Amino acid sequence: MDQVMHEMHVDGDIYLKSELTDPTSGRVYRLLRQAVQLVGIFGTFSLQDKSDDRLIIRILLQERAADVIKTVAANNWTSTCVITMKNFESLCKSPDESSAILSYLCENRKAYYFSAKAFIEGVKLSLDSSSVIAVTELDTHVLHLMWTIEKLQQQIDTVDQRLEITLVCLNTVFLLHLHALSVLEKWRWFL
Repeated sequence: MDQVMHEMHVDGDIYLKSELTDPTSGRVYRLLRQAVQLVGIFGTFSLQDKSDDRLIIRILLQERAADVIKTVAANNWTSTCVITMKNFESLCKSPDESSAILSYLCENRKAYYFSAKAFIEGVKLSLDSSSVIAVTELDTHVLHLMWTIEKLQQQIDTVDQRLEITLVCLNTVFLLHLHALSVLEKWRWFL
């Protein structure tokens, strides 16, 4: 079994989660990580040594990445799209999955992770068969606008929730007053 896993790993059919590059890390860190991984390829591969690491099957990762691209493409009419990292993560089932999918897409030049104003994280996706082109100043402005829309939507949702609670309270108070008035009306008829 260990030999089969080793061959699948060498052929690129399975990855270890720790081997995927983190697109959110710095460029120098990614280059050093890739150099270490190249040296590691020539070493021995043993599942017992990596028992705490998760295995990722390439075919399944490709399918999930294609599903994410397809979902985003359904709402866009251009060949590229800029979305916030929060939006990207919401398309995935877990933080681990979003990290693996983003890593896979970036390594295959179908996505590019970037940030705007040092605190807004986003992803530029290629929605067709071509590679994603470099991030432009327009992309950073679009990312900032998308982030602003998300923040405004959160505020609208909060106001809606508070309004709904207020309306329920007002309705309850109205019904209590109506009941009190009907009781007073009955008492008036008895007097």
